[in-house]
Amino acid sequence: MVPNLHAVMAEAPGLLEGYQRLHQLFLDSSFDDEEVTVVWQTINVEHACHYCVPAHTGIAKV
Repeated sequence: MVPNLHAVMAEAPGLLEGYQRLHQLFLDSSFDDEEVTVVWQTINVEHACHYCVPAHTGIAKV
């Protein structure tokens, strides 16, 4: 499955590559898994993203 966000960004391969690289750098940071979740959810809630909030809530429960 390809997430919708990635499918849209795939129309501009450089954008998708940049997003994936930035995402990996964030995951490789000193934040632990719970801190990463808090950062993602804070961003998602701040932007009122009706797609990302439930998606990351589901990820957090795994």
